[in-house]
Amino acid sequence: MSDLVYYYDKHFNVEIERREVSKEFKEKLDAYWEQSFPRIRKYADSGAFLFSEEANAALQELMKRDDEPSYVEHLDNNLAKARKCLNRLVECSKIDLKLKPSLLERLS
Repeated sequence: MSDLVYYYDKHFNVEIERREVSKEFKEKLDAYWEQSFPRIRKYADSGAFLFSEEANAALQELMKRDDEPSYVEHLDNNLAKARKCLNRLVECSKIDLKLKPSLLERLS
């Protein structure tokens, strides 16, 4: 999931800054997409069998497609959805695995 967040974050920044990127950088970004999205889609498709209801709901929300008027809005929306999903999955894993909050979290 973090690779998908990285992909959308970098891609969004390139678009809003209207930067030209090298072929190597574009290939690197594309590799993040190609390695992460199919895996996440597969998990979302079988999530009810593998994850808690909350984790499955987070994955399903990520997979919903929205009609964005522009490509930049598409990237921005999907970046926000990917970050939200990642955060929800982290929270779910703490509950699902019954992990206690870390010392750092207790201090904040």
